[in-house]
Parts: sequence; structure tokens; C-alpha cells
Amino acid sequence: MVQRSARSFRRALIKAIVHLMAAFRPAALFRSSSGRLRPFAAVLAVFFFHLAPLLYNGSNAYVRIHDNLEGEWAWLVLLVKSGRALDFSSTSVIPQILGGQPRMTLPSGLSVNVLFIWLFGGLNGYKVSYALSRLLAFVGMYRLLRVYFLPEEKEAFIRLCAALCFSLVPFYVQFGVALQPFLLHSWLNLMRGKANWADYVCLLLVPFYSSIVWMGTSAVILLGGLWLGWTLWKCRLRLQPLMGIGLLSLSYLLVNLSLLQLYLNPDFTSHRKHYDALAMMDIHFSAGLAEALFSCVVSQYHAGTVVALPLLVLAAVALRSQQQEPGRSILKYRFWQTALCLVLIALISLLYGLYPYIAAPLDEFIPLLSQLRFNRMIIALPLLFFLVFALSLSILHHKGFSSRAISIVLACQLVMGFFSNDEWLHNMRRLWGAPVKPGYAEFWAEELFKRINRYIGQPQHSYRIANLGIHPAVAQHNGFYTLDGLLPVYRLEHKVRFRSIIADEIAKDPRLSAYFDEWGNRCYLFSAELGLSDQNNLIDKNSRLALNDFRFNAEAFKQMGGRYVFSALLLQHPERAGLRLLKVFEPKANETSWWKIYLYEAV
Repeated sequence: MVQRSARSFRRALIKAIVHLMAAFRPAALFRSSSGRLRPFAAVLAVFFFHLAPLLYNGSNAYVRIHDNLEGEWAWLVLLVKSGRALDFSSTSVIPQILGGQPRMTLPSGLSVNVLFIWLFGGLNGYKVSYALSRLLAFVGMYRLLRVYFLPEEKEAFIRLCAALCFSLVPFYVQFGVALQPFLLHSWLNLMRGKANWADYVCLLLVPFYSSIVWMGTSAVILLGGLWLGWTLWKCRLRLQPLMGIGLLSLSYLLVNLSLLQLYLNPDFTSHRKHYDALAMMDIHFSAGLAEALFSCVVSQYHAGTVVALPLLVLAAVALRSQQQEPGRSILKYRFWQTALCLVLIALISLLYGLYPYIAAPLDEFIPLLSQLRFNRMIIALPLLFFLVFALSLSILHHKGFSSRAISIVLACQLVMGFFSNDEWLHNMRRLWGAPVKPGYAEFWAEELFKRINRYIGQPQHSYRIANLGIHPAVAQHNGFYTLDGLLPVYRLEHKVRFRSIIADEIAKDPRLSAYFDEWGNRCYLFSAELGLSDQNNLIDKNSRLALNDFRFNAEAFKQMGGRYVFSALLLQHPERAGLRLLKVFEPKANETSWWKIYLYEAV
């Protein structure tokens, strides 16, 4: 029944898209009435060149792993597979992750991404979301620039290319960076008193395709700060923008109501009670300034990597030229718009780098400062960078810079955009036959894990496992029930009990102890010999790495229901850890797998 409904929905969606394209006559976008090729055709070609490697690589396309396949996207796939995506019961449990955690600890099922996974599956759902988010980023940025920043017809090419550059930013599809131009456009309409029903609908729907942790709190704080600054500057009170912020906040709370219920549940004690993110930060002024400077010139990978130093240099040249020759009033307006964006970039970067200095003294009185980390407003940097980019090019264009020079600058930025996009780069490497990270099918290695399941020969719910050198999400995806995993919120009791399994191992390295004790979202089997690098959970089948002295409390493991350890590397002396090697599972010729698994049993 569910599959039939999904197929019907897909057919209806495709038919609607075909009718929409026919109504807009897309051929008219490519050629003008004189028959000349429009710039939009070239822009569209670049856009599809961006998407092509991901689509062409099929089932082994590279999909970002860090905080994505190991976390954000894997959680949504797990929810859909378990049938609990729309389960709002306070007693519902997801048994496969971290020994069984409340359903409410996982993301909301009221998400566009959940719909895509249900309709198209894990990989195809991701591809659809990836393409849609880039399309929305492009359309939203172009619309924002056309209405509020670069409205002149002769600036259309700059608008197109700046919007295209923004769409190339390697942001996470779950966080909502792509929707920021739409959100800012609707809010500016409210500020100008020109809002219509579509602007309120936009504010209402954005939370269904974005993260409350990254996008929600940041958008509310930043828009609220801009509203307050404008009110104090103009000495005029506008209630419409404030109502818009309230509507946005209410929508985020409704979409993430289960998370709110979790925090209000007196029977649930989160591991964040022992959370001390400040202990993980380097509380030194020089280190904070260095972090602020780095984020100012390269952004931050969760927000989307942007090589911003050339953009800032371009802005300096544009502002300098405008200062020397004041020119027309429109350029003065662009000057102050650019200056405001640069000030916001500087303030957000300083907040990100110096956040420990702000939060540490107040942590005792306002623990939420360290637990929620409001420096995540850095997610606004890519939007601000490309607003600065577009405005700077506009100023230089009005100052007499040739179209050829402007085109060269745009082309260079496009090239940098491609080569700072890790998903595009890794997919190109796969096309060249030189992959350095697993593709989607290789990462999940479903056939390999089916063989492991058949070898064990017991119902998967009857025992628990843990993973070494491999992300626990892989085993969870293949139906195994794990004691380890990655979650932003889970029971404190589980963290305390799991610590007894790894206590001797993390005691070897203070960094591992701090990483688990003061943070602990990654409740993993750590190895002091491997360290903290993400690559240490991607040990491939050709690796010859072996651990000489792995400490593991097998008794504590068995008390929690644990029986097997899936290891991606050899243990030289497993008996010292209370383990014995049962079998080594290597990929067969007809299997797609990144892994070779050493199956150990606790004895």
C-alpha cells in the first residue's frame, strides 16, 4: 500500500513538473528574439556540470560522510526504514541505536528530506534533495539580488553568476542554507511593508526543510538583531517583521515539538547534563582570533566552505574606488550595503572564534550558552560572502571596469567554487578511477553485512554489537543493533555505562577522554593508537593497520547485552581485551564494499 502510494505520488509530481515547464516555455530562456544564445543557457550548463558527477556515478556516487551518512542523513533513513518517522509517541523507542533510545532523540519526521527518502529511497532521495537545494539556492539568490541589491537590467549577468556561485557552496542539504535568500527576501518585504501571503507562507515552510539547531536559532537571532538595530536607528517601530520572526519561531517549534517534549520530560536525563563544550575549545585569545580570521576567509565546513579571501579583496578594491570617486547615489547605497555585510561577517566570525570568552564566564548562570553554542550563526556567512561579491562587482561595473574583466573574476570564482566542493571533487575522482573515499553503496556494503548476519545465524534483536574503525551507522543501516553510535541527545545513563567499556583505552590519551567526557555525541569505540581523526572510522579493506594494545572491558560490554565487535582492522592480541576472532569477512568479486570486517566475539 505504501509503495503504491509512493509510486502514485511520483507520477503526479513528474506530470506537474512537465506541465509547469510547458507553461513557462523553457526554450525562451536560452535564446532571445534575435536568436542569440542567452547567458542563462551557459549558467544552466554550468549548473548541470555541477550535478552531473553525482548523478552519473549511480549507486556508488560519493555522498558526504562526516555528520551526514554517519549521522544526519543516516538518522532519517533509519526512521523511514523503521516506520517511526511520524511516530510522536513519548514512549516510542528506536532500538537499533545506542542500545535503544527514545524516538524523540532523532530528528523530526516533518521534513521534506523524509518525504524524499520515502518516495525515492536513501540514495535517490539524497540526489533529489541535493539538486533541489542547489536549485532553490540559485533561484532564491537571483531573486534576492534582483529585488533588493542589483535591480538594474544591465546587472542581470552579475546576478546570474553570483547566484550560481552561491548554489555551488557545499552546504548540508538538511541545514537549510539554500533557503536563506528566500527567508531574507520575505523578511525584507515585511520590513518595507510590502509583504504578501507568499512571504508568510515562506516563513511558515522554511522549518520543514532546515535544521532548528543550525538554521532556526541563527535566523531568529540575526533577523531579530537586524530588526532591533533598524528600530533604534530610525526610531520607528515596525511590528510586521517582528510578527514574521514570531511566525518563523512558532513553525520551528511545531516541526520540532518532539525535541521540546524530550527536554520537558522529567524521566529523561540527557547526556548533555555533563556536556561541557567549552572544555573542548581552546580558550586563548590568540587562538580565538586565529579561528575568527580563518572563518572569515574560508567560512566553516558545516555552513559551507567558501574561499572568501579573494571576495574580501575584491570588496576592498570596490569600496576604495567608490570612496575616491563618490559618484551617483545608487553607488553610495551599494557602498553602505557592502559595508554592512562586511561588518556582519566580521562580527559573526569574531563571535565564532571568541565564543569561549563569552560563554565561559556565564556558563554557571546560563548553561545553554555552552550546550547550544550560539556561535552557529556562522551558517549565515556564505550568503553574506556572495552578497558582498555581487555588490562589489556591481560597484566596479558602474565604475567602468570592462565586461571582460568582470567575466574573468566570475569565472575564477566559479572554478574556486567547484574545487572547494568536496562532494563534486570526490565524485570527479570516482569518474577518473581514483577514489579516496567510499561511494554510497560501498559505504553501506549491504551484501557483505548480509553474509555476516547469516554467519551469526541469530535474530539481530537478540544481541548487541559495537564497531571499531567503522562508523556504527553502517551496522545500523544493515539491521544490527548497536551499543555505539552518534546522536546529539541520548540518555546519560547509556553514556556512563558505555564509558566503562572504553575507560582503559581512552585513559591512554587525554584528548580522547576529553572528547568523550566533555562532549560525547560520538559514543564510539575509540583507539589511542588511531587517535581522533575522522579517517580512523573509514579503515578500508586494503588497510594493513593493526592494533597492538586495544583495551576493552568485555564484561561491561556483555552486561549491556553486547556480544560481537565488528572491527575494520586486526587486533594483535584480542585475548587481552576479552575477545576472540571468529571470522574475517572480505568482499567477494561481485560485492560492493569499502570494508573488510574482522568479527570478534566477547568471551
